[in-house]
Amino acid sequence: NTINGTLATLAEFPDRQLTGEDVIWSGNAETGFLSSHRLLTMGTHTGGGYFGPPTGKRFVIRAIADCAAINNQINDEWLIRDTAGLLKQLGLDPKQFARDLIEREGGPTDCIQPFSPKVDIAGPYQGCGNEDAWGAKLADILTRIMEKDFSVIRAEYDRAVQCEHPGATTVHSWADTETLWMGLRASFPNATFKIEHQIGRQDPLMPPRAALRW
Repeated sequence: NTINGTLATLAEFPDRQLTGEDVIWSGNAETGFLSSHRLLTMGTHTGGGYFGPPTGKRFVIRAIADCAAINNQINDEWLIRDTAGLLKQLGLDPKQFARDLIEREGGPTDCIQPFSPKVDIAGPYQGCGNEDAWGAKLADILTRIMEKDFSVIRAEYDRAVQCEHPGATTVHSWADTETLWMGLRASFPNATFKIEHQIGRQDPLMPPRAALRW
């Protein structure tokens, strides 16, 4: 399925590229590693397929892949990509595309169901990251945001912060960052927030970095 999916993507976007913006990791050779990759993916829609007839338009979006590996083999992965951002750059409406996809897959009862805890599968990797202080720092900021304490953004983020959100949305500074996070939290008013995996790292010649899966 992975190979077939890759071939189908390349047929639609023959010049597709994935560039690694950054990667951080935790673990060791004995218990296994978990690496979190922040990717910039780009290409031109010159072939028909999943996203419809070719539009000839170019896209640039972000994706994040958390990969668990042991004995030089990836055995577990969590992947999220900004499909809404891709659709918008192809001139398509994400909401309408989702409706059409549900119908293509057989309607609301037979289509592939959205990911949720009830369909989650426990994989071989059961780690939760490391105890680095910078991972804890990011976890605290995000937890406060999810607890609706949006004052943490001005308290902890630089005034020149650049924030990337779904829909290929880039904003700068405090006000728009607050608006994005408020909108996301308001969309799920009764949701329970939980951090599944937390990494922080400090490496030579690099700023402190952190990655959370939540």
